Amino acid sequence: MAREVGTDTVQEVAETAVHHLSRIATIVATAARDIVSELGELFSDVAEAAATRRVDPSEPPVEE
Repeated sequence: MAREVGTDTVQEVAETAVHHLSRIATIVATAARDIVSELGELFSDVAEAAATRRVDPSEPPVEE
């Protein structure tokens, strides 16, 4: 009987640990996806800004 209670306890602890670890993994994966998305938008904005600053060779140079 005592051995069965110990086995049940170990099983319950293992199930709880797996449940919580899977929730943590989901949180981390979602955060990583959001970070990659934001970095992609940042790089797109930088590329767009760089493209607008390129000099058109047909335009005369601007003197400052």
